[in-house]
Amino acid sequence: MTALAAALTGLLLALAAVAEADTDAADGNATAPVRFFECFRVISALVLSVAALGNLYTSWNGPSQLTGWSAGGGDPCGAAWMGVSCVGSAVTSLKLSSMGLNGTLGYQLSNLQALKTMDLSSNNLHDSIPYQLPPNLTYL
Repeated sequence: MTALAAALTGLLLALAAVAEADTDAADGNATAPVRFFECFRVISALVLSVAALGNLYTSWNGPSQLTGWSAGGGDPCGAAWMGVSCVGSAVTSLKLSSMGLNGTLGYQLSNLQALKTMDLSSNNLHDSIPYQLPPNLTYL
């Protein structure tokens, strides 16, 4: 996760330099700051989603049947993480029914801001459902 955070920090600094250069242009184009903040929002959401999925993976004791998953980061939307569906870089669906998962739901589900569907049925999940669920969740 540290390597991912460092890479994203470098990307954000590069985007800030581009945005500053664009606003200094003679034509007075002020769209660069808007593009920068949109990029920042998307990257921040992806980092939070990766952290939440890593927390789930760890809470389930790192099950080997979840191909592509990692507790240490990665890109669930750019790589093939089993059961994860995305729209662009936003995690929108988590379908892992009957996967033999054992553990809890962790404590970072609310960081999955774009998640609409979460099917974890027929697994051995225990403890309570977290009180902070993803804000756009419509199917649990």
